Amino acid sequence: MIAKDKTGVVLAGILGSNPVSGRGFPLIVADYVLASYGSGAVMGVPAHDDRDRELAEAFAFPIVECIKDSGLINSDRFDGMTIEAARPPTQSSSTRKRKSNFKMRDCDIFASEVLG
Repeated sequence: MIAKDKTGVVLAGILGSNPVSGRGFPLIVADYVLASYGSGAVMGVPAHDDRDRELAEAFAFPIVECIKDSGLINSDRFDGMTIEAARPPTQSSSTRKRKSNFKMRDCDIFASEVLG
């Protein structure tokens, strides 16, 4: 792991949506995702990934565990299911039905509208 302070910009007033539970979560543009991971949005899971936990702690974001003793917790209708049993229904519930593509110029437009 790279010993580097986690930095980023919180997109105030904009929430992401957990694809399984539907709960909102804060969005942040950060610079710690691996270059080999590709481009686009990456959903962090701070309760189960050290780098994501460090970022969440740096911004005082909530950290909600969803796996304990190979079963799901804090996962709404999937609570109590084993990981293996929950895999098919959670994958089908999180399948994207629409796709948005943004270009860097879109960020410039967004920044000028939101930041002034």
